[in-house]
Amino acid sequence: MDFEFSQTAGPKVDLGEGRTLAGTTRRILFRRPGIYKLVAKNVQTSTEAGLQTFGEDNALSLTVRVK
Repeated sequence: MDFEFSQTAGPKVDLGEGRTLAGTTRRILFRRPGIYKLVAKNVQTSTEAGLQTFGEDNALSLTVRVK
């Protein structure tokens, strides 16, 4: 599935290309101390990707604490 990344809190971090395509990876460097919050939202539904699920797609969230 393809995801669109955004930062919701913390010191500014370079996310690079906003969209990550299926089968690719991403490296994010957290250079300053703080609490970072990121959200990854599905750009395509699981049905559009040809997947069968039992419920709605979830929005992924990540909280990182850098000391």
